[in-house]
Amino acid sequence: MARRKRAPVCKPIPSSSSHPAAGTARDIALDLPDDLAAAVVIKPAAAADELWIDRLRREHLPYTPRERQAPQARDDALRSPLAHLIKAEIDATPIGLLYTHALHELPVPTEVSLLKWLVVDPRARGRGVATALIAFARAQLLAGTLWIGGCASAEADFYRNQGFRVLAASEPLISPKLPGPLGNNNRDAPRWFFQQL
Repeated sequence: MARRKRAPVCKPIPSSSSHPAAGTARDIALDLPDDLAAAVVIKPAAAADELWIDRLRREHLPYTPRERQAPQARDDALRSPLAHLIKAEIDATPIGLLYTHALHELPVPTEVSLLKWLVVDPRARGRGVATALIAFARAQLLAGTLWIGGCASAEADFYRNQGFRVLAASEPLISPKLPGPLGNNNRDAPRWFFQQL
């Protein structure tokens, strides 16, 4: 009788969050094919992906103090019907994540969506994974949606190449879809980018 191949085991790492500890993405063996674009699968993330999402967030996009203090509210936002949480995977191993969410505070929240996270495993970067995630997410959003996000100056060219208009650092975002100018005081992502779908 043939022996079954064991799945890679994630080593636990210390975590200050309320979620169970999980290994880092680098703990998981990743065998990337030469033609990654043809092999990558893009699809909505599922409840079973929560530990991986938490691991990816802690490694590449640290939780804010508010998110650490209110993990239930944070997790409920991920499960909201107004959210789109999309993953890229190779052979069932997630290698990328995009999270965009309608802005709740607006009178018509489905008309504006904020791209909050776009993360690709460093070992798979530069191979079209982020572009595929953005294309999939764009197709999920309603026609007429104003899709916005914030980025660092070093990322501006990437978002321009994806069809977004990128504003100067600290320049407010102005649109008829917004109740007024939207300022940006984020030191890590001081430039708004946006696209009318």
